[in-house]
Amino acid sequence: MTTNPLRSLLEAREHDPFRILGLRQEGKNWRLRVFRPRAASISVILSGGPALLQRIDAAGVFEWRGPAAPPSPCLLHVDGVPEYDAYAFPPAPSSDDLYLFNEGRNLQAYHLLGARTDVRQDVAGVCFRVWAPNAGRVSVIAEFNQWDGRVNPMASLGASG
Repeated sequence: MTTNPLRSLLEAREHDPFRILGLRQEGKNWRLRVFRPRAASISVILSGGPALLQRIDAAGVFEWRGPAAPPSPCLLHVDGVPEYDAYAFPPAPSSDDLYLFNEGRNLQAYHLLGARTDVRQDVAGVCFRVWAPNAGRVSVIAEFNQWDGRVNPMASLGASG
């Protein structure tokens, strides 16, 4: 029996969305996967212009494949509205911060957790981290994703929660 790799994402059970979403190299080619259940069309901006992503699942999974990676970070147009692919910005806490936090000795965990403004790859945004040791999944929800907890699932940073 073959397991659909999208199943856990579509069922809102995926603990590592970076495994499924975003840009990945597959052999000599590239794949960009985006989950937007309410989108009619999504395109990615390539060096030669926009390229349309194909809907690969009726639930709202879109995908682009090509021989060269799009400029990083990936700029998308979701129903004509520009936005960067959130999965172009993987979690980036330092290993020291995580080690001290897991040991219960990070006395400045308030710098690690919560909503923190950040600039990555010259893109200003907000990095959001929570400590949720018993959560099956955590998502950022707001007006930008129509309060849909399936759209922006966060990645787990390990066993500590």
